Amino acid sequence: MKDNQIDEIRRFVRFLNREFKLFSESTWQKFEINHTQSQLLFFINAHCPITSKELTEEFYMEKSSMSRSLKILESKNLIAFSQKKSDLRSKDIRMTSQGKKLLNILNQYGQSHFKSLFSKEEQATLKKMYEAINLLSFN
Repeated sequence: MKDNQIDEIRRFVRFLNREFKLFSESTWQKFEINHTQSQLLFFINAHCPITSKELTEEFYMEKSSMSRSLKILESKNLIAFSQKKSDLRSKDIRMTSQGKKLLNILNQYGQSHFKSLFSKEEQATLKKMYEAINLLSFN
C-alpha cells in the first residue's frame, strides 16, 4: 500500500470518528444515554442472556463502572436482571420491551444519519471495505 493511500485511509478514519462523536453526542442528549450504555444495549440484545461478568470482560471495564452503567439502564427499564438457575450467585441480563424499542429507534436514527453522510455508491464501497476488513481480522 502506498503512503498516499495510507494517508487517505487515516483521513477517512478521522472523518468517521468526528462524525461518530457528533452523532453520539446528539444521541446522548436526545435519548439520555451515553455511548457506553448504548453499546451495552446493542451487545446485550445480540448476546442475551448474558451476565455482568461476561460484559465486564467483553468491554474491558472495571466491575464498578459496569455495575453503574447497568444500574442506569435498569433504572430506565431498558434491561432486567433475573436469577440464573444454574448459579444462584449470578444473574442473567435481558432486554426489556422498552429497551428493544429504544434499540429500534437508535438503529433507525443511526441509519438515517449514515445515509445522509454518504451517497449510495459510497455506502456500497464502505460495505465492501468493511467486509474486507472483517475477512482480514478473522483469518
